[in-house]
Amino acid sequence: MKKLLFVILLMGTLACHAQQVIMDKQEANGDRDIATSSVIFTQDKGLLGTGVKYDISMMFSRTKHDSLYSDSYLILLPLKLLTSRSLDVGRKLLLKTQNDSIIELVNTLPIKTTDNAYEIIGHTIVYTLEPYYGAGPSQIQQIINGGIKKLRIELNTGAFDLQPNDKNKFWNFSLAVKMCYDCIQKRLKYNNDLRNGF
Repeated sequence: MKKLLFVILLMGTLACHAQQVIMDKQEANGDRDIATSSVIFTQDKGLLGTGVKYDISMMFSRTKHDSLYSDSYLILLPLKLLTSRSLDVGRKLLLKTQNDSIIELVNTLPIKTTDNAYEIIGHTIVYTLEPYYGAGPSQIQQIINGGIKKLRIELNTGAFDLQPNDKNKFWNFSLAVKMCYDCIQKRLKYNNDLRNGF
């Protein structure tokens, strides 16, 4: 009975962390876009003492130029802030690996203050800013293999760091990226052309 209970709890835990494709669109010329659901990589108990969760999701795009395909990724990193903010194209996300090398990604979409979603936590309004950081396949591999230990997020008016500390000991950014990447790679094994199987 204890083994059965353990297996049920284990399956429930795995299901909570299962990665899903939420969008997969393929054109007749082979262009393809895939988006994943989000994965939590840390929980910061310092912001308002509430345990704000930080997650990422990923988008993949394959486009055809002449007869060659080009693959690119976007990492969506929603940021929880106490004020509504805009974010210009070109603002950076720095990722520090375990061996202290730095990977630099750049925001690809402009964000206005009116684009910020918000929620009320206790008596405080918390805004969510949603930048999309572009990455090539080699950068994704560097993130997965590098064991990211710190993020520095550039805003229009400064920057802030996100890293493990005494208030958010759970931290696994590289694993979250790997889960999104693996989900996309698994989906790419299947043809999703509208005419396929018709």
